[in-house]
Amino acid sequence: MLRQGGIRMTSGVAAPGAEKPAPNRLDEAAMSAPRLRALLVASDASVRKWGSRWLELAGLEATVISQFEPAPGPILPLDAEVAVVDACLPEVERLNLCQTLRGGNLELPLILICAGDKEAHRALDAGVTDVVIKPVDWRAVSRRAAYMAAAFRSQRELERTRSLLEQTRQQIEQDRTRQAAQDTRDQLTGLPNRHAFEQALEKALASAARSGGTVAVILLDLDRFKLLNESFGRYGGDAILQQVGQLLNTRLLSSDFIARHHVGLVTASVARRSGDEFILMLTHVDGRGEVAQLTQSLFEMLSHPFSVNDTETYISASAGIAIFPEDGKDADSLLLHAELALCDSKRRGGGAFRFYKDSKVSEKDRHLELDRLLRRSLERGELQLHYQPLVEFSSGAIVGAEALLRWNHPLLGQVSPREFIPVAELSGLMVPIGSWVLRSACRQLRAWLDQGLPPLRMAVNIALCQLQRGDLPAVVREVLQETELPPGLLELELSERGTLRGDPEILEQLIELKQIGVRLSVDDFGTGHSAIAYLKRFPLDTLKIDQSYVHDLDHDQEDAAIASAIVAMAQRLHLAVVAEGVELKGQFDVLNRCGCNEFQGFLFAPGLEADAFRNLVNQHRAGRRNTPRGEDASAPASAEACDEPSPAA
Repeated sequence: MLRQGGIRMTSGVAAPGAEKPAPNRLDEAAMSAPRLRALLVASDASVRKWGSRWLELAGLEATVISQFEPAPGPILPLDAEVAVVDACLPEVERLNLCQTLRGGNLELPLILICAGDKEAHRALDAGVTDVVIKPVDWRAVSRRAAYMAAAFRSQRELERTRSLLEQTRQQIEQDRTRQAAQDTRDQLTGLPNRHAFEQALEKALASAARSGGTVAVILLDLDRFKLLNESFGRYGGDAILQQVGQLLNTRLLSSDFIARHHVGLVTASVARRSGDEFILMLTHVDGRGEVAQLTQSLFEMLSHPFSVNDTETYISASAGIAIFPEDGKDADSLLLHAELALCDSKRRGGGAFRFYKDSKVSEKDRHLELDRLLRRSLERGELQLHYQPLVEFSSGAIVGAEALLRWNHPLLGQVSPREFIPVAELSGLMVPIGSWVLRSACRQLRAWLDQGLPPLRMAVNIALCQLQRGDLPAVVREVLQETELPPGLLELELSERGTLRGDPEILEQLIELKQIGVRLSVDDFGTGHSAIAYLKRFPLDTLKIDQSYVHDLDHDQEDAAIASAIVAMAQRLHLAVVAEGVELKGQFDVLNRCGCNEFQGFLFAPGLEADAFRNLVNQHRAGRRNTPRGEDASAPASAEACDEPSPAA
């Protein structure tokens, strides 16, 4: 066994007649980190004395062992990072010692002091890290030992770090797996949630499309659930939802329930959609008759009493049904049509179910349809911005662009902003959509500037709900900082019919926006009733004449007089004037004579995609397009096609 025959030596003691080693980077590093540890094994007292001193002077904390006996017994615990073994021990004992030291750590650096070359070769074959032939230069040996110890410690730290990283990775994977399971489950009922159901539905539809099968989607809604919540409280309502979920999960998905109606391969899935709505999917169904039987059985199953706080209560339900492929060929259309059928069922008094093809879609249903699809439009990239040039009358130069919001839905096609923007405002979606429009428009302007376009003004419409939140100046600051745009290149358009009102909170925000440096304009001027009274009060820069006054300018003297009066009033108030919806050369001429500053409309260009707008500006700068298109320019099919304002129509 190993016996400690020496003592721990302190550094700073030089060998008599020997030169003290100069300080080096290793010494400096040792002062800021735990000292490296060395083990010196030597039976000769002189070797122990000078070897330990030189190891200490090299920055190592030396522990000296004087004897080695291979007898059985406990081995001295060693935490050394390098070992130096002297040749004074018999060769067999030295090799046994090396094996003993390496037994606990095969990577421990070992330096063996040998009497000759043959002995050194045998030691290297036995796995010793390095050998030194006598006579010994202890300065060189101590430096070698110090560097080996440092490398050994770094390797151990690296291994520990790798181990910790692997443990962390495994923990993250476990957390992700656990979170994924939670994310696919409804926390109240334990059923799959809406997201998980839609994923399963998409897989089922893909399979049915390949095999020619059918899939039925049943949207189930509890009747008068609000009344139950009021009677039993929120916890009582939750108890009913839990019982309904458990009933659907255990009874509907049981094989005997399905077998009563169909002998084939019908499978069922159930999930909680939201609130008091549950959604079911049936695959391989044999037409509407079989779906109707299964749905009626669901109603009978729910007709039994439920217990809430030891009180029995009864519920009823309504359902809407859509079937693939006749009612839709994708998950979105099936869910939408099932919802419309449910609305029709509820409108008829509830307690029954309706198939989509038997229901009638009303204006309210269309609103519901747009609301549902609009909620996912941002994440799916269905919303786009087009850019309509703002053109200066005096020079014909393109001086800016108005960002126009467009929605191209894969099922509904192009949806007019005049139809979906009111839906967004009523459903609370206008704030995130408006923020997206602002950020996207500023990013696009930044991209144009980086591509070499001249500084252009970007006009972005602001909805009333964005101002009512009270944080519009903070949002604008963040966007400008993010895009590194000069504030003067951003113009916020305020609708006379919506945002231009006497609320002190709105006025404070507009003043703050002006302090930031952005421009403010009044959109749709002339369509409201209060804008004239506020023109002096609000910190405005631009006034935009609504296209309803521009449409008949070339042949209606009253409209021409109104336009002229608006321009004159704006000039007295030091406001720039922009005309919207200019489609004909005659309209252009009248507005030019009135002294209008800028115009936009189909006469020059409709709303364009970003690349097309950039190309137009470059062509215009190159002199390829210096004049309006003239009277022979064909008018658009409707004003919506080119001059639709965004986002607050």
